[in-house]
Amino acid sequence: MTRDFMPNIGFDARTRIATAYGYASQRVATSNLAGRILTDLITETPIDLTHLPMAQHHLWWKPVPLRLVGTRYTQWALGRLNAH
Repeated sequence: MTRDFMPNIGFDARTRIATAYGYASQRVATSNLAGRILTDLITETPIDLTHLPMAQHHLWWKPVPLRLVGTRYTQWALGRLNAH
């Protein structure tokens, strides 16, 4: 699931890699739409589907290194408590 709950469907023409992810609960309908959008992006056919907000939309999770360190330390500490 993405941070803004918007599916990410994109195609990188340089690497020729197509991606479609982040539509955890929409299932078949969004899979079908993602396939049609990717087809149009790969074949460079500019139609209405390629102008949808989810086409070429990439929003990554913000890095939270301090929170990750705290979480890992807590997991490690709880693991040690369980071992004793």
